[in-house]
Amino acid sequence: MRIRLLAAALPLLWLAACNSQNERDILSAADSTRFATDIRSLQAPSRKIIKKGSLVCEVKDVLPAVQKAEQLVNGVGGMVMESNMVNEAGEIKEVYYAADSIKQVSSYTPSANMVIRVPAALTDSVMNILTGMSSFTSKRIFNQYDETYTYLGNAIKNQYADTQTVVKAEKLADNSVEALQVGHYKQDAADEKTDRRIENLKLLDDVNYATLSVQFSAPQQAIVAIVPDVRSMTTIPFFSELGLAIMKGMNILQGFVLAIITIWPFSLITGIVLVVIYRRRSRVARM
Repeated sequence: MRIRLLAAALPLLWLAACNSQNERDILSAADSTRFATDIRSLQAPSRKIIKKGSLVCEVKDVLPAVQKAEQLVNGVGGMVMESNMVNEAGEIKEVYYAADSIKQVSSYTPSANMVIRVPAALTDSVMNILTGMSSFTSKRIFNQYDETYTYLGNAIKNQYADTQTVVKAEKLADNSVEALQVGHYKQDAADEKTDRRIENLKLLDDVNYATLSVQFSAPQQAIVAIVPDVRSMTTIPFFSELGLAIMKGMNILQGFVLAIITIWPFSLITGIVLVVIYRRRSRVARM
């Protein structure tokens, strides 16, 4: 039974040992001050050189260019950090096509922006392939940043930190307040060491993989479509509109007649008053 348990635990122990070894390797890489070649030469392979570039290219069709670029990056062991494509709408024009339809022409300008990371050793090759895909390259920028001594300074600080001073301060601490201050100092020193390690690991990552920003654009394109003419579909024929006009006139006349009939008492009184006034004026004229 014990032998079975031991056999089952062996893979877990081996995995834990591998993880521990990987962690030690990562930390030693962040703190290492050993260089394979003399870093006093600018061309020394051991120098920590960060490569960055930028391309602005015009292509015939943006989408195939983006797809080829993504395949290229994945093929060389890199990573596509960002890939955005957009078709910016332009002018829309409509012309007569048929009695119930029109021809609609919509213009648009396609473009794409990419941020990619590729192995630093293949930076020039990748940039050359990308420019070779384009019909016109309006901008090509390539920068190199030497971070050798930034990395070396962090590594030296981590390797030769004066821990003896902290130990002596702990022994000479007279009270708990001083001991607490020493503890805070130790924690701050450990945090600074961790920050320097993380900075060096990030720097090594930037050294191993170059960062390139790529912008693709294409000439303005157009989409031609035959669409229904909504205005012609909603237009009323002449005779139908004439009939509607006659009906509206009849309705108005009917309303007028009904209005007169509705106010007949007032019309009757008005008529009587007018007759009386007329007769009186006639009598006065005879006299």
